[in-house]
Formats: sequence, structure tokens, C-alpha cells
Amino acid sequence: MKFQQMETEKGILQRRNAEGVKAPTVEIPLSALTGLSLLSEQQMPEELIRIHEGEPFFRWILNPEDKTYRKLIFDFLQREGISYRQGADITVYPTSSRSYFFVDTKTGKAYTFKTSTDRVGSAMQEKPWEAVEAFDAVTLSEHIAKSALSRSVLAPDVLAMALGEWAWSLRSYDILANAAVTYEPLFVIFNPEILAEMMRAHQISDPYLFVKKYIVEPYARSYAEFVAKTDIVLDSPHSQNILIQRDRKGLMTGVFAFRDIGDAFVMRGRRDFMKKLYSTENLQNHLLNWFNLFHMVPTPSWLNYGNAEGTMRGMVEAYYDSFNQEYYKLTGVKLPSFTGSIAYGQKHFSLESSVPAKKVLSCDQAL
Repeated sequence: MKFQQMETEKGILQRRNAEGVKAPTVEIPLSALTGLSLLSEQQMPEELIRIHEGEPFFRWILNPEDKTYRKLIFDFLQREGISYRQGADITVYPTSSRSYFFVDTKTGKAYTFKTSTDRVGSAMQEKPWEAVEAFDAVTLSEHIAKSALSRSVLAPDVLAMALGEWAWSLRSYDILANAAVTYEPLFVIFNPEILAEMMRAHQISDPYLFVKKYIVEPYARSYAEFVAKTDIVLDSPHSQNILIQRDRKGLMTGVFAFRDIGDAFVMRGRRDFMKKLYSTENLQNHLLNWFNLFHMVPTPSWLNYGNAEGTMRGMVEAYYDSFNQEYYKLTGVKLPSFTGSIAYGQKHFSLESSVPAKKVLSCDQAL
């Protein structure tokens, strides 16, 4: 897949081999799983189900790089006396993080799966994936799918499975099936060759102006609409979990795709929805707005630090100004402008806003 090659070969921090690898599977009776959550109207991929003596078994795909957490899975199965089968290996493809792509051979649909691992595609050493996080990601995806968004789309978490505290989850990439547009991880703008190609498509020669006008400002409007219409605030939106949408001519559409919704908070909203969340850590009663697009990437040559136009400050102010204007247009709520100081080398910024109390449900009220 072209998108998967972008994920692995066009990154800045760590490039990975785009070739497929064999991942081991363990087949577990569906009835033995301690939890299952499936997005409404979502079919269980046939590739993940095996029938043995009339009983359905789930193919739990193990992260091919992990050694630590797979042992914990087998320890749980043996401790609980759950019979299982060693399944056939399945071909999976790396992403830029800890998840892997696989294609359902029955339907041709693309997915990524996530499970705990002691090896990830970044500087982090390990990432446990716990059941409460996985179930909340499906719940949040369900809520977002019902929102009328025009500036963003979602790669939703459609399935979560649990064995004790450990989770296995599935993310759908049906958005890639739209032939009228393409998607790329936002971090490709830090690849000089790809950035130059994007600038040529828009006939702009100044990289700072291009990123500000066609990435930062439209992303801010997209995210403002997302927050205003879903009441969900992303914990750490950055260049790996945000996707750029381009049309068939290679032009930016102003639409962005979000993924990795497990790292999110419900800012305010209906009590019935908020009660569906498994973890109270996913509730907050204020808008904490992060600007992280330059986080975890080397500072590009075209971006300087300082307080003038053409610096990081100019990017940060452009982001918060565009976000605030769109959020006000949609909600009537005015948010403060960015006035903080910017330290040399700083790449992530936050602005906390107290939304009027009548529009906020506190954690206690929600529960």
C-alpha cells in the first residue's frame, strides 16, 4: 500500500522496513475473552475468526517484535485454564509506531491492530495496551461517527478484545478506499522532497508560508470543528496521529484525518455518553488545547525561533488564532489568545481555557 510506505519510509525520526513480516497468532475461544466491544454496524473481519468443532475462535495476532507481553498473554491463558491453539502466521506490515497493518483477504479491507509491546517504532521503550483504553477508544469512535464533521474524518477503532487487563484492538482504514483523495501522515511535511512536491502543486516557493497557510491554519480550523462538535479533546495531537488529505491533483483539501482516539478526553457533553467510558481519566471539564505538530521532529531549516513573523511564534499564534475563530463561529465561546513566551527549541505548546460552567459536566456530574 502506498499509504503504508509513507508511514514507514518517509518518516523523519525513524524509518522502518515497509516489507511484510510474519506475525504469530494464537486462536482463543470467543467465549473465553473477558471483554469484547464492536463498533455499531461493523462486521467482525472473517480473517480473524476460525471455527473448530463448531466453536468460533478469535485469532489474536501477536506483535511480531514483542517478547514481554506475549508471555503475559500465555501466562493468563494457562492460569485461567483456557484452551487455545497455535494458529498459522499472518503477514502484517509495519506502521510508524507500534501497530501493524493487515488486509482482510476476504474483503480486501485494510486495518491496523494494536496490542501491548516492548518494542515500538520510536524512542519509547515499551507500551502496554490495557483493556480500559481499548474499550474507550471504540466508545469514543462511536460518538465521533455520529457527529456531522466537514473538516475532518476518522480512522475509527472498531473492535476491542480483552484477556484480563490486556487488550487487542482493531482500527479501520476504510478512508483509504476513497479514490478521489489520498492520505499521508502529517510528518511527511518534514521530508524535504515531499514538502517540495507539495509546494510545487500549490505554486508556492516559501516553505514557511506554505506550512502556515496550507497545514497549520486549516488544521487548526479542522480541529476546532472536531472539538466543538464532538466535545472531545485529543491529549496529544501530533504529526504521527494526524493525516493530511489531498485531492487527485495533489492539492490540500483542508480536511484532516484523526486516529489513535484512545488518547483523548471528553471535555463536556451528554451524561449518557460520558457514563459509557470505562476510565474516569478520560473526563475533563476544560479545554486544554495542545499545539504539537512540530513535536518529536527535528527543527526544519526553514523554521527559526524568535518573536517575529517567520518564526515558531508566528506558527503558534497562527494556530491559536485560527482555532479560536472557528471555535467561536461554531459555539459562540471566546477563547484566549496565545501570549506565553516561547523558549528556544520548544516544540509543544498548550493553552488551557475555562469553558462556561453551564456548558460543562464535571467528572462527578458525569458519573
